Amino acid sequence: MSPQKRSSKDLSGPESDDFVECHPWKSNSRCSNDTVATIRLEELYPGTAAWDVCGTLSPACERFFVYESCFYECEPNTALYRRHLGDNPDNEWEMYQMPISADFAEAFYFTCHADSVCGGTEGKNIFWCDDSSTQCGLVSDIYEDAEEMINKMFGEAFVYETAEDQAYTMWFYESENPNDAITECLFDPIEDQYQPPGGEELTEEVESELSGSTPQGICAVSILSILGFYVLRNL
Repeated sequence: MSPQKRSSKDLSGPESDDFVECHPWKSNSRCSNDTVATIRLEELYPGTAAWDVCGTLSPACERFFVYESCFYECEPNTALYRRHLGDNPDNEWEMYQMPISADFAEAFYFTCHADSVCGGTEGKNIFWCDDSSTQCGLVSDIYEDAEEMINKMFGEAFVYETAEDQAYTMWFYESENPNDAITECLFDPIEDQYQPPGGEELTEEVESELSGSTPQGICAVSILSILGFYVLRNL
């Protein structure tokens, strides 16, 4: 997704029991329940094409688009991958090249390969569809494989990453967010003075967002998350 702007809380924190659509982030979410109660793109971002503009998606495929939307809206670690840090207030929440688990991407592609999306646009970004009659096609026809899909479907927001201990997942089943450990593995956002993709300095807001959020310990991928998506791929 490459939205014009994003509605979110000033800082991440817990949500109430009615936070159900994006429930993995209930204990520490960047979004509020008001933002994601109905996780429909055309409602979150007026003027942006809906993911089902080419027809109703299969329920399993639609869930993956919900996963992506919840991740984009609610995941605190996305603060490290903002493309603009204060220099473009109309697009301050656009993300850039966040590494996404190849296992997740493969499960996404496998589940949606026979569904139709509006990806026949320049760059194959499905959210800038302006003529679905000529731009609709099967996921497997538009994208050669899972890597091309995750690299292009959402603009430049994400990049396919095969090193699972260096890649984020868009959904998880554990009580603790496994993406925190990935951030810990890749860098200490404060001590290592990580520079965002655009080269801007890390803002106080981002530092506050991330400081203390990543658990101490070895860098390891959550086996439960990976197994969960292997199950989905083989349903």
